[in-house]
Formats: sequence, structure tokens, C-alpha cells
Amino acid sequence: MPAVYLAKRMGIVQSSVHRLETSEADDTITLASLRRAAEALGCELQYALVPKRTLAETLEAQANKIARERMSAVAHSMALEAQATSSEVVDTQTKELAASILNGSRRELWR
Repeated sequence: MPAVYLAKRMGIVQSSVHRLETSEADDTITLASLRRAAEALGCELQYALVPKRTLAETLEAQANKIARERMSAVAHSMALEAQATSSEVVDTQTKELAASILNGSRRELWR
């Protein structure tokens, strides 16, 4: 739709439509402005957050993160006491801990 027609529908001047378009392109547009434009176009503004990963992938990633943090602290302490284990053992234990976290109370995933 030409800017002149949108401006008329929105009750604004044409230069304001160009500023609106610029702010949209610059990611500085407000929801209020988008809502007014949608109304003028006979549309409804719908605002949504869409996950980049599935819920299962997100939970697994978070469990792995927590497991790595915990195992890192344990591995560090053991190394200081000259009781370090191989990286393969640490990796295996980290995977087991992550699985345990996933199968346990999922509340600890977001602390």
C-alpha cells in the first residue's frame, strides 16, 4: 500500500509513515506504533516469542550445562588432591549426571 494511503488511514502525515517504516527497519519501532498500523490496515497485531530449539533440546542443553559446571568443580578439587581422573571418565560421569538431572526434579534446571 502506498504511504499516502496508509498515512490517510492512520490519520498521520506521509512523512510519519516513512519514519514508521524507518523505525521498523532499525528495530526501534514500538508495539503501540505497530498496533496503530495494524488497525489502519484492518489487521490484528500478534506478538510472539518463538523458541529456536525444541523443549527437549532446551532441557537437555540446560542439564548438560549444570552437569558440566558440577563436574568441573569436582574435577578441579580432585586434581588439587592429586586424584585426577581421565577426561574420558569425567565425560562419562558428566553425561550420567546430566541424564540424572533430566530424569529427576526438573526444577533444578532453572535455579
